[in-house]
Amino acid sequence: MLTYESFNYNLGKYMAWAFSKYVTSASSFIKDSFNFKCNLNQLNHKALMASFDVISFFTEIPTAEACKIASELYIRDSNPSIDIPSNQLATLIELTTIKTNFMFNNPNYIQTNGLSMGNPVSPVLANIFMTQVETQAVNTALHPPLYWYRYVDGTVAGFTSTEHKLNFFNHINATHPNINFICEQEESNQISFLNLKITKTDTQFKTEIHRKITHTGLYIPWDSAHETKQKLNILRNQINTAIKLCLPDKINDELDKIKQYFININKFPPQTSENIIRTHSDRKQNQSTKVNISHQSENHQTIYCCIPYIPDISRQITNIWQKLVTKYDIPVNTKFIQKPGTKLRSILCKGYTDKHHTNIIYKIQCDNCHDFYIGETSRKMETRFKEHKNSPSHVFEHRKSNKHNITMENTQILNKETNAKLKKPYLYNNLNPK
Repeated sequence: MLTYESFNYNLGKYMAWAFSKYVTSASSFIKDSFNFKCNLNQLNHKALMASFDVISFFTEIPTAEACKIASELYIRDSNPSIDIPSNQLATLIELTTIKTNFMFNNPNYIQTNGLSMGNPVSPVLANIFMTQVETQAVNTALHPPLYWYRYVDGTVAGFTSTEHKLNFFNHINATHPNINFICEQEESNQISFLNLKITKTDTQFKTEIHRKITHTGLYIPWDSAHETKQKLNILRNQINTAIKLCLPDKINDELDKIKQYFININKFPPQTSENIIRTHSDRKQNQSTKVNISHQSENHQTIYCCIPYIPDISRQITNIWQKLVTKYDIPVNTKFIQKPGTKLRSILCKGYTDKHHTNIIYKIQCDNCHDFYIGETSRKMETRFKEHKNSPSHVFEHRKSNKHNITMENTQILNKETNAKLKKPYLYNNLNPK
């Protein structure tokens, strides 16, 4: 459920800020793949690597229990981020989570369990709850992991043997009834975590970029109605990610892939793409010499201004403004954000088949039994179906444990609306999926 611009959205942002320190202080905390890569070689490279992923993460978090754990952390904190009596804090947390309500066909509904993915405080509470679960599991395990690092619902861990991994897998799945993991073990000394492919050698870990099998290489077509700067920045971002995450002997291979993606698939001008890639590739040898020029206007206020992107006209507007700022010495730094206007695709949808529709509620019927699954997605049915078939989910677990199958022919779209998320509780309660 989305809570943007709802009555408790800003309160949720405030609560998220207040509790964020309890997330980052956890021993298992990973900020991002860059942070993990920096600490990778401190781990035991001889340990057996395994990844643990939580099934249906946000919807399975017991809201009341997560709020209670967060409140207890606040009470025990000698230097909290905010100064609010604990009883009032409990009321504020309740307003942002348990009291989340929505209207459908006139009646009001209250979300009694699970965390809303659109609520700013949900990721923080989910992380706090998971820290409690994993800490309890690690401290009570007969053979705990040699290391355990988690990013939201995905974890990478190390064990001395396959037997110890299986024992811990069963142990952590029995720690809390709501939380269930699926586990994958390294193959050929390799494992994928976040956007990293990690390879073990006799002396170290090697890293390169990992892309899912559903990756198409399509980022943003050159002929799309976006500012040229935005398009080139996407290319620069991919280059910088490759330079930071890949070991030196893998960087050139990764840059070649990026060049092929952007030139062949996204139709970027070859000369422009090659020049940008060459510039960033040369810069990787002396990244520490990067110059920070923000000090030149450190006393100036920064203003962010969002304007619609209109080819040529938007650029003229920003140039005129910058000239005025320089001419009259206005003490302000203006950052223009050029937002694309209404897309033709959102107006004209003729010729779309069911599998191409977005913002839908769908039903997947098992081919081999009477069980079915109901979900919602803002993406295409075809894309979501492939994820259910190949990635961790309730559907994936049902197929794997029962050796059953699913097909697009037995997949049905129940509703096609922009407010599909509001209709799911109604459909779910009436159809009673297994």
